[in-house]
Parts: sequence; structure tokens; C-alpha cells
Amino acid sequence: MDGKAVSFDMYALKDAAGNPTNYDVKLRDIASVLRGSKAQFEVGWNSAVNIETGKPYTANGSEMKTPYSGDRAYKVADTTTNVNDSEP
Repeated sequence: MDGKAVSFDMYALKDAAGNPTNYDVKLRDIASVLRGSKAQFEVGWNSAVNIETGKPYTANGSEMKTPYSGDRAYKVADTTTNVNDSEP
């Protein structure tokens, strides 16, 4: 980030056959790293994920603290994600 190395804790998401498909990184971790940059965004929750672009992220204490505990099975998200008050 701006010339500085950043390490995220993440894990592979595995499909039904056990094959790695993607890697998961917490949205709040990304928001905390981008705070103060032109790409900053706020993350909120009220029965939906709410992203507000251009606003500084407000830390909640969980950032960059997810210990790796093994790969996880993929599951479809069952919540809505709103960006700037509208569903994408």
C-alpha cells in the first residue's frame, strides 16, 4: 500500500469437491488499510453490508486480527451488499 508491504490473513474457499476456488480477505481489513487514501471506504452493518465510498473507515477492533484456522467451504452469501445506499 503506497510502497509499503501489507500482509492479510486469508484462507482458501473450497468447492464441493474440495478444490480451492478463491481466497477470502475480510472487507474490514481492506478498508482499514485503505483508510486515508483516495480509495478509502466505510463499512457498516444493519442487516446488510453497507459500503460508503470516499468516507474514512471507522475501526471496530477486529481489523487484521483474523487468525488463519484452515481453509473453509464456500457458501453463497445470504445478505445484501449496498454501495452508497443502493444495491449493486
